[in-house]
Amino acid sequence: MEAGCKPASRWRLGLEWEKELVDPEGRRLPFFGPGGIRDLLLTLSRDCGWTAEYEGDNPVALSRDGEAITLEPGGQFEYSCPPKATVAEARDALEAHWAELRAHLQPGQRALQTAYPPLQDVQEIGFVPKGRYGIMGPYLAERGALAHGMMKGTTSLQVTADFDSEADCGQKLDVALGLAPVAMALTANSPLVSGRPAGVMSHRGRCWQATDPARTGLLAGLTGRTFSFAAYVDWILDVPMMFYWRDGRYRPGLGRSFGAWMREGIDGGYPDESAWETHLTSVFPEARVKHFVEVRSMENGPLEGLVAAVALWKGLFYDADALAQSHALAADIDPDQRQRLQDAAITSGLADRDLCALSARVLSIAGEGLERQGESASALDALRTRVEAGRSPGQDVLDAFDAHGPGAAFLDSISY
Repeated sequence: MEAGCKPASRWRLGLEWEKELVDPEGRRLPFFGPGGIRDLLLTLSRDCGWTAEYEGDNPVALSRDGEAITLEPGGQFEYSCPPKATVAEARDALEAHWAELRAHLQPGQRALQTAYPPLQDVQEIGFVPKGRYGIMGPYLAERGALAHGMMKGTTSLQVTADFDSEADCGQKLDVALGLAPVAMALTANSPLVSGRPAGVMSHRGRCWQATDPARTGLLAGLTGRTFSFAAYVDWILDVPMMFYWRDGRYRPGLGRSFGAWMREGIDGGYPDESAWETHLTSVFPEARVKHFVEVRSMENGPLEGLVAAVALWKGLFYDADALAQSHALAADIDPDQRQRLQDAAITSGLADRDLCALSARVLSIAGEGLERQGESASALDALRTRVEAGRSPGQDVLDAFDAHGPGAAFLDSISY
């Protein structure tokens, strides 16, 4: 984490965009079979210069000049790009990826803007053939009633930000966690489950709350004055391992902590640095730290909203005044209130008046921060429009479902 410290002149924003690809009936593309995800990965590798990574005979990831395509457990397609300096560069990367992907989909196949399958029962979606997912599935199912919904159903936008010191990292983590309810309310977009209203604006958020409390949530004990790199590492050392890599395959962690593995070993073996890097990917709080701060609260949604979400965090994180103001705002929200706001974001999104007012204040701070960086505050317009109307993206999904029912017209209205 200390090696991640860098001067502001080298700060960039990273992004990871998850989306689900579906057939003409709105069902997730399977991994195997004609026109499935396996075929799509092989086609992209053959035609577009991507290098495929395999597990056994199956391609499970692609890489190309700093870009990557990876698969979430249910085949959700995740794109990540090299870190970008401006909002325009981030927009260009997302648009170029989508143009390339769209050109290689089969007729009738779509990518949905929603953050959870709106029509299909998630239990009908199979796991992709990655060794870690075969272990994660049963492990998390024992710890959360909606863990498989999280694994196979949810899609999101994740933004990563640089820091110049331990203190700066702590401030940015505080802001990301303290304002997580705002980020979720602004982007809440998963109001349907199995072709019926879920009764909440963010079923994705509800799934995360019912996954595994040992590795998810708002990290109330690690924010504010208690944060340090050492404290964060100590927390992760105590998180039970789901799996570890040994002799060419993933093995069950059997609930042992990484710290116990370091102290006591497993079958005479001890972890190396790559094992630690693997373990870091198995904790899922609303924001986490590696060589950067990763913000994880935004849901998949319309492209303009994704770009605006990137602009939001650039405005808050990369201007000193905006960071100080947003940090003070987050610090005024005590852990109990933060959890209440998170629950409200999941249930009502921007229809909650307190969250809507808080979101307006956050967007104002971010807009001023963008302007001082030489960026246009208009990059936030898609989110400002949501706040002015008091409508999260999920309300548009519900309106379209009421208007069209579960047919092609509805799918067209929620597709890229």
